Amino acid sequence: MDASTTEDQEKAAEIPWLYVASDLHLAEGVDPRTRRYARLEGFFYDEEFAAFVEACLADAGDRPATLIFNGDVFDFLAVVRVPGPNERRVEGLEVTRFEQKYGLLPTERKARWKLARIVHGHRRFFSAWLRWMATGRSIVLIRGNHDMELFWPGVQERLTELLVQIAAEDAIPLTREHIEARLTHRDWFHYEPGRVFIEHGHQYEPSNCMPNLLHPLFPRNPFGERDPILDYPAGSHFLQIVFNRLRLIDPIRTHITTGAQFGKLLTRSRLFDFLLALWRNFPYLTRL
Repeated sequence: MDASTTEDQEKAAEIPWLYVASDLHLAEGVDPRTRRYARLEGFFYDEEFAAFVEACLADAGDRPATLIFNGDVFDFLAVVRVPGPNERRVEGLEVTRFEQKYGLLPTERKARWKLARIVHGHRRFFSAWLRWMATGRSIVLIRGNHDMELFWPGVQERLTELLVQIAAEDAIPLTREHIEARLTHRDWFHYEPGRVFIEHGHQYEPSNCMPNLLHPLFPRNPFGERDPILDYPAGSHFLQIVFNRLRLIDPIRTHITTGAQFGKLLTRSRLFDFLLALWRNFPYLTRL
């Protein structure tokens, strides 16, 4: 074996292996008191994910590795509960009639509250993240159309705070500095020249694309919010106002069918529910 071959092998050994997961859609998860899943939860596999992380660690061996989440790891749109009076006072939040019905609007402070609910409902999932990072490996988060809220610096900071808290509770040897160094947020895509380009792809779907992906804010607040608010695409508004209401009626069937299949089911057997949902939410749809 010549020197150049050995050098190439050494360089290749330094390139991180990439493991990519996408569209996990973590919502409110399990209530720690009742041990029941939230009705709009779409991810029931925290233990399986922990096993997946262990399998990736075994597969990578001594090599560096990066775990990439290609959008929609969080589903902020599926968190429809609102904080109670005490939490509102502590967090400085105001909840409107619209939000009581459809969930909090995507301001920075309200997204921080939603994120905490997601993390607390999927504690095992994020403990597996910390297990991965404790080996010195990195995690990359790419924003999708269901977790646009990761745009907010305060939401990214809150995620770090919650991970630090779990690390302390589980006696995982990670400091805040370790976590910040090993957790990277991508606004749009992950790109390694000559090797890989990874993006979520919602910009190519007309109902889910955003006018300004890198700065997705309304130029003015149409809901009377005092804080800046994210400019959701049309698909997100429809999901928040209509589709979530249908999922509350029939959460199982919406998880096991595609959107097109569910549309056929509605027209055949649940047409009344669909028309009723449109009627009840028509004022908000026209307002949007």
